[in-house]
Amino acid sequence: MDKDGTLYVNTVWTTRIVTLVGFLMCGTVTEAAGQEGDSTSVILLGDGQIERGETDSAEAAFNRAIKMGAKAQGLNGLGKVMVAKGRNHYRQAFKYYRRSLGADKKFAEAQLNIARLHAYLRDRDTKGAYRKAIKMSPEKAEGYIELANFLVDTEGADAGPEVDQLLAAYIERETQDPAGYVLWMESLADRAMVREIRNVSSILLDRFRGETGFLPALGQAEAAAGQVDLSMEHWSRFLSAASEEMRSVYDDLSRVAGEDDVASLKALTDESEREAFLTRFWRDRDASSGLSGNGARAEHYRRVWYSIRNFSKGNSPFDKRGDVYVRYGEPDYRSRSGYPNPPPTGAAELVRERLYNEIGVNAPSLSSRDQSVDSWFADMGDPSSPIDPPMTEPVYP
Repeated sequence: MDKDGTLYVNTVWTTRIVTLVGFLMCGTVTEAAGQEGDSTSVILLGDGQIERGETDSAEAAFNRAIKMGAKAQGLNGLGKVMVAKGRNHYRQAFKYYRRSLGADKKFAEAQLNIARLHAYLRDRDTKGAYRKAIKMSPEKAEGYIELANFLVDTEGADAGPEVDQLLAAYIERETQDPAGYVLWMESLADRAMVREIRNVSSILLDRFRGETGFLPALGQAEAAAGQVDLSMEHWSRFLSAASEEMRSVYDDLSRVAGEDDVASLKALTDESEREAFLTRFWRDRDASSGLSGNGARAEHYRRVWYSIRNFSKGNSPFDKRGDVYVRYGEPDYRSRSGYPNPPPTGAAELVRERLYNEIGVNAPSLSSRDQSVDSWFADMGDPSSPIDPPMTEPVYP
């Protein structure tokens, strides 16, 4: 993962969108060998111009490549120009990509760009488009991990087995790239596959000694196995490589502590004093919740990590659903927007009413109990008011 210090650089959604936009606009960009010469150099010139935002110049370069005989590549480049010009030009981008395939039905890059644009739009044709690209060029690694990313974003743990297959294919082709392993560990963590994570943790730590992206999943698995001290070693290493702003998100107590504790931590500027305060705070929380060692702190970090990855689309660090998740952990019932909502269990209804009562708003009426999780959390008022519930949720809900 990126280590450039950007605030929410480890947010999976943000990373995936930035990467996808880059692929949409440029594919794999290399500097042009020269402004004139063979068609390959002209194509590379156009790619570089897209990267610099020079869309008119890029369009001229790709048209020149077409005249030089590189019709499929030039049309594919024009599709990328349309993507770079913005949403109003996406329809034209699809047309150029399809014309590129018409010029060369084996030109997998155009099909991959079709899939990328579908994925960016998050539409139903994405999966089929990626499968077609993979079939056209099974040796290309990008399609496997990009489809895996899309499935994790849209289907979550339900897509686990398919994600495993895609990432296995990617890792087979890109053995030295940790990105496949990072996504695989995240997928396994979301499915609470403790044994599988622990079985490969030593291999990953040895092979990718400078990589920190998979450490949260390793920390989550060790905590679930009762190895909370080892879990905190993983979390500490992960956060030590993160930006100061990112660390502040993980150590923000406003969602789980009272006003006095929040104010006391905020008043401390010395890093060692802040760490000593946090150690005392979480030790007390361990004692009150029946957890041992660093159990409560590891569980808190897990909740923050989950919220950043699942509830951060368009929000920093995450939306109200993330606020509630950090405070309460995994809900007994979760509906999904865009899908039919099955009737919740009686136990889930009781939990929902308890949460409403604790937050201080009226419990939902019977007529409103088919609403989506998004509207439910939106109606809960401001969940940022501090409370101090015991953290008794297991690391794997």
